[in-house]
Amino acid sequence: SVNIYDDGTLDGTAAAEPFDDEGLAVRRFPIIEKGVLKNFVLDLHTAAVLKMKPTGSGARSYSSQPRPSIHGVILEPGKDSVDDMIKDIKEGIFIDQLIGSHTGNPFTGDFQLNVDLGFKIENGEKTGRVKNVMIAGNFYELFDSLSGFSKENKWEGSYCLPYAGFERLSVAGE
Repeated sequence: SVNIYDDGTLDGTAAAEPFDDEGLAVRRFPIIEKGVLKNFVLDLHTAAVLKMKPTGSGARSYSSQPRPSIHGVILEPGKDSVDDMIKDIKEGIFIDQLIGSHTGNPFTGDFQLNVDLGFKIENGEKTGRVKNVMIAGNFYELFDSLSGFSKENKWEGSYCLPYAGFERLSVAGE
């Protein structure tokens, strides 16, 4: 159920541009469809090395050679609202913002993150803000308990993401 796209054609977003920094047309293309890797993000050089077609994803600065870069990564939203997703939760946590996402281990998938903005869920309702709370686990194992994505999404930098529901999550704190 996971579909991820890179789309540099979305009018009104910071990601929108007609061409990448190597002069190739920017387009929407799937990275992952139904949980299966479909494409890599490629500039001209990496595409040539891999004997693949470039994806219009070349980026550079005034002091760098071109490199592959995303435009606007979109995780396809689900069908349920956030309120519908939490209505059957007896006890849980709603996390809106995390601190330290850069500190996870991309090779093993292990993470430990502080909750910056989160709310306690009791009997299907947000009952108050949580403080001094941390979540921990393994990203790859966490997706085994994925219950779905919300239909609401929001832009975080170059990423357009829905809320995700998980059946199990290790939480430490008050």
